[in-house]
Amino acid sequence: MGTNTTYLSNVVNHYFKCNYKHLLNKYRILHAKHLIDNNECDITELDKRCGFTSRSVFYDAFGKIMGIPPAHYRKRREKAAETCSGLSGTMENSLGKNEIHQQQVI
Repeated sequence: MGTNTTYLSNVVNHYFKCNYKHLLNKYRILHAKHLIDNNECDITELDKRCGFTSRSVFYDAFGKIMGIPPAHYRKRREKAAETCSGLSGTMENSLGKNEIHQQQVI
């Protein structure tokens, strides 16, 4: 690229208020979240798919950025999805009851 690494580091610090390594890990973890959210791969494959050198480095970065390990994040997402699907069924049932009630009143 022909750019001085010190200059590049200063630019990243200036605009993103963090060092290059932290910025890169943020984007890698965003990619990992996307893969988890869309069930695109197993948790054991995330480190390789997101560009980390080892599983322990990935787990450390994920924990620092997200505040929880990747397996806990996946469990939370699954519970949230179950809750949302349960709510939509409940809403459909209550809407159906309201429509029946309105038809009886008319």
